[in-house]
Amino acid sequence: LRDRGLMISEDTKHTNWEELGHADLEIHQVLRHPREKSRLYLASRTTGLHLSKDDGVSVEPIRNNADPYVPGLVTVAIHPVDPDRAMALTPGGVVFISQDRGETWSRGGRLGMVPTFLAGDADGSAMWWAAGRELLRTPDHGATWETVYAPEDPEEQILDVQRLTDGSLWLLLERSQVIAHSADGGKSWDTTRPPRKTPGAWATSFAVDPARPDHLLLATSSLSRLWKPKDDLGGPWESWDGWKTWTQRRVGLYDDGKPRRNWHRGSVAAMDPSTGLLFYGAEGLGLFARQALDPKSKKPDTPPVWVDISPPIPTPRINAFLLRPLEGDGGTEVIVQIEGENDTRTFVRTLASTVLARLTAAADDEAAAAPLWTDLPDPPARLGSLVADPHVPGRLLATGRI
Repeated sequence: LRDRGLMISEDTKHTNWEELGHADLEIHQVLRHPREKSRLYLASRTTGLHLSKDDGVSVEPIRNNADPYVPGLVTVAIHPVDPDRAMALTPGGVVFISQDRGETWSRGGRLGMVPTFLAGDADGSAMWWAAGRELLRTPDHGATWETVYAPEDPEEQILDVQRLTDGSLWLLLERSQVIAHSADGGKSWDTTRPPRKTPGAWATSFAVDPARPDHLLLATSSLSRLWKPKDDLGGPWESWDGWKTWTQRRVGLYDDGKPRRNWHRGSVAAMDPSTGLLFYGAEGLGLFARQALDPKSKKPDTPPVWVDISPPIPTPRINAFLLRPLEGDGGTEVIVQIEGENDTRTFVRTLASTVLARLTAAADDEAAAAPLWTDLPDPPARLGSLVADPHVPGRLLATGRI
């Protein structure tokens, strides 16, 4: 099983299963020796061939000292304290580290899980965070890892982790749509109330306002494979009271009272403090932006409208999304790789504070709804992640995926 490793059942009805471990090996095939019943051969696309002589209790590699084949990387990060240090993770949780800005790489430890998130810790140049089915922290640049948070549901996944300047930690759980918060570096946790108790949608992305942590934006996606206009279980949700209450924000995602196709398949939620914009991406529909407006403010307005700022690709899928603040009052660069039916293209668009009024004035303003995008040279792969080097302006690191 993915993330659980090898399982064994010894009763005739196969109702009881024992977990043997070895999740870090990413086993995809098991073959028993025809004569020696306790001998197992275990194959993995990421870690090679392994042998067990005791029915899977212990495992040893068979690879003649060769490095395991690594088919790709799922995430990469640059350390915020030490500009020379970078880390990358494979789909099987293998850690690779660089001490020279990514020029050369060496193997570190193993996470023991499929990773979904990676970031450096501002408290130390050798400290990193990684997440998957648990939140892990390393104090020694990836050599060893310790568990900081583990969801009660063993099938749960941690999709994203954010750490604010005050040191607080925030993480997003996929299945329950819950956001967990720690004010003491992970020693204790509070959990949010999900937008709805009714199942039918999973969380995909979230954002915390660094200037006001009780302001949250959450993207969720309906689990229904078929388009149903009455399906409103997914979409963007916003909270202004520290997750006590949530409001579904769909103004602008409907045309004349009718939902736009795929509006509820959220994939991106982001906030830009420099321009005051919120961003929401929906698979198959596009990328949207709107102004953040505190409901307690005295501004006499209807709820802000989501404005379509999608690059010109039909039925877009967002592979990677990045907000990169520019120096001074230059605004923010939005960098996005979009995959359509026929091609994949990477775009950049600068959103300065001067265009804020045009973006949020009216959804049918053609000039606001269709901002100019510039094509970037496409990397030789679909992007899995995209980060900006905090120490070198203009430098980007990305991971490719199959």
